[in-house]
Amino acid sequence: MKAFTLLSIAPLALAQTLCEQYSHSTVDGYYANNNKWGAALGTGQQCTYVDEVSSSGIAWRADWTWSGNDDAVKSYPYAGRTLADKKLVNEIGSIPTQADWGYSGDSIRANVAYDMFTASDPAHETSGGDYEIMVWLANYGDLWPVGSSVGTVEVEGQTWTLWDGFNGAMHVYTFVSDAARHSVDLDAKGFFDYLRDNKGFPTESQHLTESSQALSSSRRDDATTAGGENERTPTRAPKLITPAHIQSPLKASGAPKEASNPRIFTFNAAPAKTNAEAPSLIFDMGKLNLGGEKKKPVAVKKEEEFAKHMRFLDAETENTTPSDVLTAPIFTQAVQRHVLAEHDRTGRSDKSKPFAQYGLLAGDASGEASDPRLFFNVAAPSSTFICGSQGSGKSHSLSCLLENCLLQNEVNMLPKPLTGIVFHYDTFVSDSGGSPCEAAFLSSNPGVDVRVLCAPTNVAHIKRIYAKLPNVTIEVLRINQEHLNTKRMLDLMAVSSVQGTLPLYLHVVIRILRDLRVAQQQKGSGFNYAKFKRDLDEQSLTDAQLAPLKQRLNTLESFMVSDQARAYEMALGRHVSRNRNNMVVDPQHGNSWSPKAGQLTIVDLSCPCVTAEMACSLFGICLSLFLEQDTQVGRVVALDEAHKYMTNSAECQALTENLLSTIRLQRHIATRVIISTQEPTISPRLLDLCSVTIVHRFTSPDWMRALQKHLAGASSWLDPNVNGDQEGMKKGSKTETGIRPLGLKKDDVAGDLFSRVVRLRTGEALLFAPSAVIDIQTAGDGTVAAHSGEDSTYDSGFNGKEGGGTSTTPVFAFGRSYGAPKGETPTEKRVLHLGNGVLKIRIRKRVTTDGGRSIMAG
Repeated sequence: MKAFTLLSIAPLALAQTLCEQYSHSTVDGYYANNNKWGAALGTGQQCTYVDEVSSSGIAWRADWTWSGNDDAVKSYPYAGRTLADKKLVNEIGSIPTQADWGYSGDSIRANVAYDMFTASDPAHETSGGDYEIMVWLANYGDLWPVGSSVGTVEVEGQTWTLWDGFNGAMHVYTFVSDAARHSVDLDAKGFFDYLRDNKGFPTESQHLTESSQALSSSRRDDATTAGGENERTPTRAPKLITPAHIQSPLKASGAPKEASNPRIFTFNAAPAKTNAEAPSLIFDMGKLNLGGEKKKPVAVKKEEEFAKHMRFLDAETENTTPSDVLTAPIFTQAVQRHVLAEHDRTGRSDKSKPFAQYGLLAGDASGEASDPRLFFNVAAPSSTFICGSQGSGKSHSLSCLLENCLLQNEVNMLPKPLTGIVFHYDTFVSDSGGSPCEAAFLSSNPGVDVRVLCAPTNVAHIKRIYAKLPNVTIEVLRINQEHLNTKRMLDLMAVSSVQGTLPLYLHVVIRILRDLRVAQQQKGSGFNYAKFKRDLDEQSLTDAQLAPLKQRLNTLESFMVSDQARAYEMALGRHVSRNRNNMVVDPQHGNSWSPKAGQLTIVDLSCPCVTAEMACSLFGICLSLFLEQDTQVGRVVALDEAHKYMTNSAECQALTENLLSTIRLQRHIATRVIISTQEPTISPRLLDLCSVTIVHRFTSPDWMRALQKHLAGASSWLDPNVNGDQEGMKKGSKTETGIRPLGLKKDDVAGDLFSRVVRLRTGEALLFAPSAVIDIQTAGDGTVAAHSGEDSTYDSGFNGKEGGGTSTTPVFAFGRSYGAPKGETPTEKRVLHLGNGVLKIRIRKRVTTDGGRSIMAG
């Protein structure tokens, strides 16, 4: 052994004290960080002391006093080595490592870990990447890491328990020592080799991006308290051992050199008043052995195979946020607080932060909740159906939802505003009368850019109607030839809604469109409307067959750019020449459909010359043009007063099919759909697919029967034992907000609901949203009733009796105490879904001008 003299140690303005939350020191490629990452989760203090730095390593220690929230991670004091050359893992021959550490005191909860990060991109930021490989060299206080145990393995001649899990998108493997250790002498490359041979770790594409760290995860100090503080005296000073001399790089054909004797030295610095000695782990990874001998694969044990398979069957664990919570359309503040706390606990990045965009929608009208607020989850695609009689508040609800999606205001969190489109058609319109779409009043806020697209036959009147509103731009709806395609032409002909045998002219149209599409694919060109009309004109169709076809084409052409629409005149057999005196010159261009955050486009086709059928055809084209744009900007699609144009016509059925497709694909096309109508009977299939239904006041029993057929909360199939105002929880459990579903009559759910709907005041509504998350339930005895049999509580957690199953696994035990000692039952928390319950709510006031107030006589 060679002695290492203190003369070769570089002074560090000896020694450094790091006590701020992220204070750090970097000298000669070594760094230390006092990382108090979770300090807000408890009460106390921590300091890290850098005693010495040499060419071979760094000597450091830490002390802390933490209390409160015992099972939360408070801090990660660590030291590490900067890697200048970030090599592929398969190019690293060995990583010989020696370490020696010690702790003082009793009942400390902490671990000593050797941490390595890899990424496919060598330039990836440190402390992150595609994979994290942790080696828990010591475990004080019976903790466990991220993920789940997959069995015991042998690496470097020692036994480890392997854990497999995820920290956000990063795959984490953790090897936990099965023995109580105070030192270690091993080749850390062996852990990579094991993962390569048994878990498919891609050593050929992963770069080692950050050196191993000496990591101390302090969680709780169970010391007796004296004078208000936890005090301990260390039993010995930190001891520091260098690794064996790192082998020099070799040629691919060379054999590894023999490692020289390790150099050992000890610092006897005067110990400060501390409750723990930090682990001292010295390493030099500036030199890595290339072409070292590969290790023999270790056989996969049966229990590992079982655990590997079970990972594909297990429900989401406490270390992940279930997707049905992240995508819930409605949530409460208690749920948000709980989910964000779990997100922070697991150390995920802000990019994956749940509930990143939301807005206040309503409050619970029962008057019993401590916090009645209900928020609309703007970040998650959803679909909302709003119905109610005239003057009940449905357009007001639509406008509040649009405010939440399009403009930053005092009642929402919207760092990335969406872009929106509203379809409006009013049958009460004349040369002297008419009213604007109520959504246009969002223009009273300068943060919203409102654009109105109208029929060319009513542009002057539309300008007069909207003239009183600020920040509104009026444009004539013009469709470019390049915006047409085979599907839109088929939708214009309402082909998908034809029942039975297609008429002959539609067979001809389909054949022509098919031939044109083949030609477009071969030439890489767009749709040629003039060519379509020419080919159609060459067919031997009778006047009776041409009549319905011309009617639809005339509708389309009245909204097209004029020179494109008249490039070929059917039945005349000639082109319209640009040099002819009778040519109508139309310099107009089609409208732009490029998405713009914070912009609301209102397609208002109110016009005596536009029928409801024509409006539906054009709405369908505008909808597809709006949705085919870049999804980097979220979208919201709204139908205002849909009962005025959603009829039983073929054109309406085609629009309904487009809406249904949009709702089915909403998660993939970043779209929120809102339908506002008086009658819930306009399209029952839309009711079936919508994730939220808001029912305002109405008095029609037929409308109630329609809701009963399509809403779970109004169905006669409900279990008579299920009562929405009671909790399916164990005695002693509690909730945070006190928001409760209505207690409905068990023998007449629909009748009870109808009586409540009739009595609703303006602005009040009943909310049906099975996937809404409305409260946090805590079981006082550590058990929660679960869906484990016919008698068990349904997912919503609202039941008039106790769960009859034997399982104590919660439907969503997202908040299980992290790192609770074995033998102790953690306090379970779960998010409660509304399920088949119904809430009575009161919609909030608008932040923009309310344009829907009733006009009183006199």
